[in-house]
Amino acid sequence: MGLAELFRQARPQEARLQAAEAAWRAGQEQVPQALSQLRPQVTLTAARLKNDLESTNPGFLGPVTSRDRYMSENQTLTLRQPLYRPAQWAALKAARHGEQAARAQLEAEFPAFGAKVGSAYFEVVLAEGQVRFAGELVKALELQLAAARRSFEAGAGTRTDIDEVQAQLDSALADQVEAVQARASAAQQLQVLLGGRSAQLEPVRLRPEAVWGKADEPLAAWQARARQASAEIRMLQAQADAAREDIAKAEAGHKPTLDLLLQRSRSGSENVTRIDSRFDNTSFGLQLNVPIYSGGAVSSQVRQAVAEAERANHLLQVARDELDSRVRQEHRGVIESLARLRALEQAVASASTALRSAERSFDAGVRSRVDIALAAQRLARQQRELLQASNNVLLSRLRLELLTAGDEPQVEAAMRWMDQAVRLER
Repeated sequence: MGLAELFRQARPQEARLQAAEAAWRAGQEQVPQALSQLRPQVTLTAARLKNDLESTNPGFLGPVTSRDRYMSENQTLTLRQPLYRPAQWAALKAARHGEQAARAQLEAEFPAFGAKVGSAYFEVVLAEGQVRFAGELVKALELQLAAARRSFEAGAGTRTDIDEVQAQLDSALADQVEAVQARASAAQQLQVLLGGRSAQLEPVRLRPEAVWGKADEPLAAWQARARQASAEIRMLQAQADAAREDIAKAEAGHKPTLDLLLQRSRSGSENVTRIDSRFDNTSFGLQLNVPIYSGGAVSSQVRQAVAEAERANHLLQVARDELDSRVRQEHRGVIESLARLRALEQAVASASTALRSAERSFDAGVRSRVDIALAAQRLARQQRELLQASNNVLLSRLRLELLTAGDEPQVEAAMRWMDQAVRLER
């Protein structure tokens, strides 16, 4: 599979994405809950009580005590429609911003997960290349060791040549073991992403020139795109907007509220002075509640909300600065890695020339097989460094692209674009 397919296959297994989706579903419920406070509220209360009443009244010959046992009951149906509730309106606006923040928080997980998948993908590609180069070096040194032994047996070589080539071979074998272990570790990491399933990656050709060219935008353009697309910035902006509404909600504690009230009640023997009496009452009108003094709680809540809003704004600015810094870092990483890549390409070419020269000089009797072995090692080292530099270019370029991806479709588009850039030409 390619990078985009790996992203799609690994997505259902990512616990962080599942947690973010659950958080979004929970965040969606903020709006209905806030809206419910502005809708009609209907309540029904009912009671049926057994009463044992003992009463004492003045009489002609003195106080007279009587005792009554009776049942009383009450049913009240109340409809309350808020008409003027500034705190609830502010809470509704804050809830809508909270829902937007929850959605943006989910979308912010996708670029991070894309970078995680890309790192695992290119780690496997790098490990495969390292194993290949290590194996080629081991084969080359084994051939040199066998040739050195034949020369020694024929009387044309020295024991020192055999020992030194053997030492070089032992070092290369150790590097090969390390490369194989790194490949196994990278494959295991990939397997974890896929929920325990193994995968065969599509063969790729590391072509940094395909992902960076003269037509690419300058740093300022990348930073502007990243700010516009960033789900993290959208999340913090929504939280800052919600914090401003919380100020209005706190300030509403000083304002009156007005409700429309409709009430229907039915009672029997509810009044101890009129036992066995029944009452049916219907009430309709307005209820005004004017706060006068709450001990300073409202003023404290306002100050608290103002401080929280300042905190949200500062966090938003910090996130913008950090995003600019990350874009600058990845942008510079691509450019610097490309410069190193060009230098390493020349170094590999020079090392290849040096190896051929050592082989020709050996045929002419000027160099030894140790010189050939050392030249082969230098070439293998330069090839490994070139592979690492290519990997760094592509990974930095992918991370840079993901910084301008604001949701899941844009992340998938970045993955498909990278697939096209590194796909092996058949």
